[in-house]
Amino acid sequence: MAELAGAQERQERRTAELDAIAAIYGDDVCSRSENSISVRVDGVLVVNVVLPDGYPGRAAPIVDVDAAQLPRAVRTDVARRLSAFCETEECVLAVLQEAGPCYAAATESASVVTEATAPPVVYCVIVIDHMNDARPYAERLKRWAGGLRAVLFSRSAPTATAPSRREGAVLVLQGDDALVGGLLTSLRSEAVDRDRRGRPCKERQAKVLRRSAMTPTDSSLVEPWREATYDGGRAAGDALVERCVGGDCR
Repeated sequence: MAELAGAQERQERRTAELDAIAAIYGDDVCSRSENSISVRVDGVLVVNVVLPDGYPGRAAPIVDVDAAQLPRAVRTDVARRLSAFCETEECVLAVLQEAGPCYAAATESASVVTEATAPPVVYCVIVIDHMNDARPYAERLKRWAGGLRAVLFSRSAPTATAPSRREGAVLVLQGDDALVGGLLTSLRSEAVDRDRRGRPCKERQAKVLRRSAMTPTDSSLVEPWREATYDGGRAAGDALVERCVGGDCR
C-alpha cells in the first residue's frame, strides 16, 4: 500500500513538473506525453526529457538531444553534458536552462567536426555477473553512459543479505567509442556495488564480449537509456548474451 501511494505521489509530482515546464516554454514545447516532454531551446536544439517511474526520489530523468543540422559528435557531447544536471529530485527546468550553455561549450570544444569525420558508431556488449545493490549500480551505469544509447538487461535474484540483487546483467552500448571507453574505465576503477558485507566495492567480473563498429544488421537502440528484466535462469541469460553479441538487442 505504501509503495502504491509512493508511486502515485511520484506520478503527481511528474505531472505537476511537466505542467510547469509547458507553461514556461509555451510554443517551444514540441511534444508532451504523460512522462516525457520535448522542448526547443534557443531555436537550435530539441531537448527530449523522459521521466522514469522512479522519478522523482529514486531515479533521474533521461535526456537526449535532437538537432539534425549539428554533427553527431556535438549532439552527443551536449547530451553528455546535460546528463550531469539530471538528478533524482525535480530538475527538468534546470536541465533545459543549461541546454544553451552546454551547446555553446560543446560546439567550442568540437572545433572542426563534421558528419564525414565523426567517429563510427560502436556496438559494445558487457556482461556483468551480478549487482548486489542493483538500483545504485544501474544509476551509475546510466550516468556513465551519458551521450550513448544503452539498454541494461538483468534478472531478479534476491538473497537474504542483498534483497535487491540482480544477476546475469547484459549492458549494450551504442555510440562514440571514446564514450564507451570512458564508461569501461569508470566501471573498472570506481566503487560501483557493495559486497556481501555491505562494503563498497569495484566491479571485478564484468566482461566485454563485443566492442566493434556497428553493422547494417545490428539493431539500433532508440532510447538513450532503458532497463529491461528477463525471466529464467542462467540458460536464459546465456541465450540473451548470444543474441545481443549477434546484434539483436531489442
